[in-house]
Amino acid sequence: KNYEIMSTAVVRFVFSVVVGVISGKQCVLRDVATEKKDEKADTFSGLRLDKNNWPPKVNRKWFDDASRYKKANAFWKEANAPEVIIIDRGRQLFVDNYLIDENESKDWKRKWFKAKLQSTNIIKADEPWERRGVGRTARPFGAGIRIDQRRKRAILWYRCGWRAHLSGQTCAAISNDGITFTKPSFATTTFQKSFTDRASNIVIKSLKNEACEIEYDYTHEIFRALRMEYSTGGRHYGPYKEYSSDDGIHWLPTGSFPIKQGGSTIPLFSRSQPYFMADRSSFFYNPLRINPVWILSLRENICKSGPSGHMRIRRYAETPVKAGLMPRYGQTEKDMYQFQQLQPYLPIHNYSYFQCREPNSNEPTPWLWPTTDDCNIGFCDLYAVDAIAYESVLLFTLIFLNAPYIGGELKNNSIHLGFSRDGFHISRPKFRATRRRPFITPPHTFSNIQMATGSPLIFGTHPSYELLYFYFGFGTQANFSLDNFAAHHHIPAIHSNFKEGTGLAILRRDGFAAIEPETLAMSLVTKPIIFFDSHRFLFLNLILDSPFASLTIEFIHAINLCPFSDISKISLKGPINSTAFRIPDVTIPPLLQARRFRLRFFLERNHTAIPTQLFAFWFSPTSRGSSHGFLAGGSLRTFSLIDSLDSSFFGQRMNRSFSYSPPSEEVDEEQPLYNFFQAQTSNSPHHRQYRNRHQKKKRHDTD
Repeated sequence: KNYEIMSTAVVRFVFSVVVGVISGKQCVLRDVATEKKDEKADTFSGLRLDKNNWPPKVNRKWFDDASRYKKANAFWKEANAPEVIIIDRGRQLFVDNYLIDENESKDWKRKWFKAKLQSTNIIKADEPWERRGVGRTARPFGAGIRIDQRRKRAILWYRCGWRAHLSGQTCAAISNDGITFTKPSFATTTFQKSFTDRASNIVIKSLKNEACEIEYDYTHEIFRALRMEYSTGGRHYGPYKEYSSDDGIHWLPTGSFPIKQGGSTIPLFSRSQPYFMADRSSFFYNPLRINPVWILSLRENICKSGPSGHMRIRRYAETPVKAGLMPRYGQTEKDMYQFQQLQPYLPIHNYSYFQCREPNSNEPTPWLWPTTDDCNIGFCDLYAVDAIAYESVLLFTLIFLNAPYIGGELKNNSIHLGFSRDGFHISRPKFRATRRRPFITPPHTFSNIQMATGSPLIFGTHPSYELLYFYFGFGTQANFSLDNFAAHHHIPAIHSNFKEGTGLAILRRDGFAAIEPETLAMSLVTKPIIFFDSHRFLFLNLILDSPFASLTIEFIHAINLCPFSDISKISLKGPINSTAFRIPDVTIPPLLQARRFRLRFFLERNHTAIPTQLFAFWFSPTSRGSSHGFLAGGSLRTFSLIDSLDSSFFGQRMNRSFSYSPPSEEVDEEQPLYNFFQAQTSNSPHHRQYRNRHQKKKRHDTD
């Protein structure tokens, strides 16, 4: 039966090629007309946004029944692809059907994967300022993690100490490998005495701090923070306070931009902007737009249903990032004064916070809320929404608050992922189960699990063997377990005697989803694609885990789908397991530049238990595989935020493959893709050996 299925797929594939060749149209690359970039495109992939209806509006009504609850939100979907997709920037992931021509593709399926829990002791509350008060707290609550590319280090900002007199502290920990973090005592300058403590790793200190969000501003190359420096007192909301930092350690309220005068640094202006947002509202940078924008993810309570009775949902607002307006150190007082007259980079919301009512037309648009794919009606809220640019997509972190509801510090939260091409429409994974399943599965003794903004970081011994590091905060308490509570059981709020820490989960790079055959063979055809940069090499993230697994790639005409006679097809045989595999002995002809085409991938195996999976493809101008995509929180190997570096270390042993223990025949979504997680702990001989070797190599490259 398997032989018949494979033979049928092969015959169908050969027949489509033959039909294209004899169809009367010449499939010669040089006959395809060259094109120019669409000057009206709003994203790097060629999307045009409807300026008359952006952001899109929805006629939201109260959720009175199941059908309305399920159908009300039209934004849980991918954006409509343009006529031709531009692939100059970033790895091209198969996390949605944006790139896939579903009519021409046959016998394929998408396999989703979850991150594997690696550690629950990345940061522990072991300092005096983290242990005083009503609990022990050392966890990101929003806050975040980023690579500081200038100083070649990772910074993790986290909530340290909580409630009582310690509620206003944000601390920072430093790491060079993403696993071992230190808490140095940061030296401060004169103007920061009121915000930091000299003898601790506290970097921002205020009377209160209900939430803190930290992002990186690619345009001005500085860190931004919004802090909710008050307590809600129920449903009373006030302004967020905005901070800026050049190094992630020394923070000032935005408007207090220091100027060097006589060798000393002094503040010039002091100003904070009012942003009326409820707790766990967030903001993030969308660099997929050609003119980047800041996006505000605003919490709204519709005060009907939901585990807590709030029914938390989200509204959307955006504002352009005005390039060149942010003053840098060393500018004159006149320059600073002129900047003060400009509109701030985030909008000021001078209306009362929206909740418990229908939206008005002049307010931020209703955006996201749970559907019956997430939970039964009223059994979950959308607690928090964050996003970060990863390669060619925006990677969304969606935190759902689930029943049974637990108030206070040990909320019953779960982490889910979404993917967007425009920053507004979001596609999401679907598993075999009826409900969507969490991306990270923590122990049942953990609660209030929330992803650190900026996750993931990228780590690997070399480019063909890379991982994604996802950091999350969690809470727990002695003898606490979610298994002890029924879905309808009332649980008293927990506000004391809790412990909060930071954990780590790991995933293969680009390993969110893979394309694989339904049975033994498949063909996948992309929509029309094009690149305008001078790309010469094709790279793949793939697994062919057997000599009997193979991949064939053809460059085909965008209209009649026949192969180009002047570009050779590519044939690969396993075993190959690489996160950055350069097609050997093949260079992309210059004629392909600025001409639209398609790719046809043909995957084949002789048994369904053999992993035969394609995660991503991309074209690169160098043999080292730079994708020019965004690296989320950054790369721990290159200490960069954009994949455009051309270091010699990046090119070493590019096509090395690795041993791989295939999963059982009945593949489960929770099973990891590979078996080397245990070797990645900071105390293992493997990790120490790599770290020493990498440091020596980095010094050699510097010399």
